[in-house]
Parts: sequence; structure tokens; C-alpha cells
Amino acid sequence: MLTFFIPWSAINLADYYFISKEECDIAVLYDPNGKYGRWNSIDIGYYVMGVLLQLPVIHSKFFTGAIATALSGIDISWLVDILATAVIYYYFAKKTLLRATSKFSFE
Repeated sequence: MLTFFIPWSAINLADYYFISKEECDIAVLYDPNGKYGRWNSIDIGYYVMGVLLQLPVIHSKFFTGAIATALSGIDISWLVDILATAVIYYYFAKKTLLRATSKFSFE
């Protein structure tokens, strides 16, 4: 379960604390035509990337990655994934935010 919850949590936490600065319009979350929209395909891509980042370091009964095997079965996928997904998401979301705000700048 952590394989799928960790990247989702990393994206949400990075967005809430570092991109949105703890501001969220709750009413608009339920409006599919609002500023958050129905789907954000770019963020879904980051989520899929986060799941895939775990593969080399995951150790489970279904799959064990090469790095986890080299570490004698130690599962560090949650740690690697929460840090990597949050940093990658933050970097690209911040660039997108800066690009969007500079587009409307009248300087």
C-alpha cells in the first residue's frame, strides 16, 4: 500500500506547504470546472514517476528491486520515494508557477 500512498502524499505535502503556501480553497475542490480542474495530467505523471522511482529499492513479497537485494532485503523505498518525489515535484511545480505568474506581469 505504501508504494501507492507515498508518492501521492509527497506531492500533496510539497504542494500544500511549499507551492500553495498553506492556502487551499476547499469549496473549489468540488467544482470540476474550478481552478483545480478535473484532472491534472502533469501531476498524475509525477505520481506515476514516484511509483516507478521505488522499484529499484523496494522489497516486498511481490517484487524486490536490485538495490534492495544488494542491501540484504532492506526496504528503503518509502524514504527514497518521499524525498525524490517531493523534490522533483517542487522543482517543476515552482518553475511552472513562476512561468505562469511572469506571463501576467506588466513590468
